[in-house]
Amino acid sequence: MIERTDIFKSNINNAIQSEFSKIIHNWSVEHPLINWGFSHPILTVILLLVLVSFIVFIIQNLFKFINQLITATWLAILGSPFKIGNYLFNFVKIRATQKQTRDRGTLPVLNSTEEKLELSEIVQRLETLNQEQDRLLKQVVEILNADRKSSSE
Repeated sequence: MIERTDIFKSNINNAIQSEFSKIIHNWSVEHPLINWGFSHPILTVILLLVLVSFIVFIIQNLFKFINQLITATWLAILGSPFKIGNYLFNFVKIRATQKQTRDRGTLPVLNSTEEKLELSEIVQRLETLNQEQDRLLKQVVEILNADRKSSSE
């Protein structure tokens, strides 16, 4: 009887073992890449490490991108009142300047003869500088024209 149970046990073990073997064999035939991985464990470990490091790199850069996006968004949101205030301040300043120039309209009256003299000297110097500038511009044009003529020949 004990022999019979041992034989029965051995038959059951053999049947279970053969079923598992068939399942594993069929699965390895259906998935040759995984079968190759089991056949080459060192290369598989290296490839898995490379793959995991690549995935970690991509996730890390994705988090950096999200962080920069959130930072830029908050800076834009929090800085917008200051930008609007600056725009309004400049707008008001320009309007005030325009109003002042409109209100001035005429030149102020000069009281002393010294001021009149100083003003006439300044105007005379400006006219002299303007004539000098015109003369220098004519010389520049002459030099450029001479340069063009010599380069075309």
